[in-house]
Parts: sequence; structure tokens; C-alpha cells
Amino acid sequence: MALVDLNALKDDNWDITAARVAEYIDGVNHVARIAELADADPALTRETLRHMLYVVSPRARANGQILPSHHDD
Repeated sequence: MALVDLNALKDDNWDITAARVAEYIDGVNHVARIAELADADPALTRETLRHMLYVVSPRARANGQILPSHHDD
């Protein structure tokens, strides 16, 4: 499950690989599957996901864009 709404973070300056793979990041698909679904190079997909982990996620957290947790207690 994604913790960040990547579609809300997208803008015209996003790298083409990031824009293509973002819709397939769902917490279930692995890198090779995301690359296949997005018709993207696996190495570029891997680098894009690394970038998102270290840049996009902290920025979203700082801006309050982390999606709420929906745990059943």
C-alpha cells in the first residue's frame, strides 16, 4: 500500500520514467513488474524508485501529504 499519493505530487517537471512508473507502485509489484507494466527500462525504474524513497517520501512527509493509515483495531 502506498503511503504517499504520487499522483498528487506529479508535476510537469517529473522525469518521464518517474511519471510512467508512479501509477504501478502499489506495495505489491516488484521493480521488474513495475518496469514491465510501465514499459520502462528496469535499471531506470530501480533508480527512480530509489530516488522516490530518498527524496519524494521525506518531502511529502514534510508537506503533510502522507496518506492516513487505515488499520483495523
